[in-house]
Amino acid sequence: TLLAAGDVALSTGMTLVTSLAAGVTIPLLLSISGYLPLAANSASAFSLIKMGVGMFAVTAVPLVLGILFQLRSKAFALHVSALLDMLSKLVFLAIVAATFYQNWDAMMDHLGSVGPSVISLNFAAILTALALGRAAGLSAPKRLAIIIETGLQNVAMAIVVAGSLLGQPDLAVPALIYAIIMNISAGIILFVSRLKNGLELPA
Repeated sequence: TLLAAGDVALSTGMTLVTSLAAGVTIPLLLSISGYLPLAANSASAFSLIKMGVGMFAVTAVPLVLGILFQLRSKAFALHVSALLDMLSKLVFLAIVAATFYQNWDAMMDHLGSVGPSVISLNFAAILTALALGRAAGLSAPKRLAIIIETGLQNVAMAIVVAGSLLGQPDLAVPALIYAIIMNISAGIILFVSRLKNGLELPA
């Protein structure tokens, strides 16, 4: 969202809310799909709690620290932000490269059977976010943040649920393919947004 010149605050808030809500929504979805009995034991319950705490630490703690730095020293916050800008670009590119490298074989093996559904899900999510953002009269940066947040999903969480909680790692195959698809669509959105806003493409 930062690289695409979207509303970073909104994007961060959405990530925080959805991450914290996962502790409730994941068990609910597992129950609806009929998989909850497989995960309804103390070890799985502990894993869910541990995962929720971990997500809180990853999302909420940095956010709170950033707010505190901003309140105590705006100049220091701006200085750190400038340094982290280049780091964020490098991390983003590394994540994309690692995703392609680690998931290439799985994507090739199952692309024909699962690919169309995964691609449809990603495109439908992005188009729905775009339509709702426009219908609500949101500004372009806010719409962009919602589109990116909706298109990019926590694939690592899906892998943990499939492997560690349900003991069926094969259920993570759609998530692995989605990891590839979402990075492609996010790259296209980033490219188009920066060109539209007259920004240089990330080096």
